[in-house]
Amino acid sequence: ELKQLKKVKNKPLIYFSLKIFIKTRFFDKILLVYPVKEKNLFQKFLKKSRFNHHIDLIPGGIERSDSVKKSILYIDSILKNNQKDHIVFIHDCARPLVKKSYINEMFKNLKHYPAVSLGYKITDALKLVNQKKEMIKDVDRDHLWAVTTPQAFHFDLLFSLINFNHQNFKYDETSLFLSENYPAKILDLGRYNIKITYPEDWKIFKKLLGE
Repeated sequence: ELKQLKKVKNKPLIYFSLKIFIKTRFFDKILLVYPVKEKNLFQKFLKKSRFNHHIDLIPGGIERSDSVKKSILYIDSILKNNQKDHIVFIHDCARPLVKKSYINEMFKNLKHYPAVSLGYKITDALKLVNQKKEMIKDVDRDHLWAVTTPQAFHFDLLFSLINFNHQNFKYDETSLFLSENYPAKILDLGRYNIKITYPEDWKIFKKLLGE
């Protein structure tokens, strides 16, 4: 079973993120990137969900960066070289607890920064570990933050950076901005914006939903 379509409260995981982004009424267009060969499943999901917003389905790539590039090129084809003043948000549906207030705050910060991401300061003790899982040394956590999603960008700059960069950006799109010395802002809006990765994450998600 695909993680995106696994049900919680009788709703697929991806439903929760889409619902919030649609509810904000900020976005002219929403793209749903699906795993290659799974288009029918996602078409059925959208038909059943009856969202009051048109959602375009985009086939994903092998890596996250491939999926992002495909989506950015698709948006550019719609804008037809009219990229200026457009904003794009990139979100991972594995983070279903995104809130409208998060998106509001990100829009505010986009007035001053070309790239904005959610995240939180690391509070755990950190160790450098070898392949045998042996601890080698402490890692200073004073200036370390975990980066989450959504992330938001000035579209024209993101488009040019993606076109200029011919290698995959390993982790996220903010790395493109940092590599070219553009400022990128991180917002700490709490740690409830969890990512569903491990089996226990589903239990936490259900509790946070009040199930």
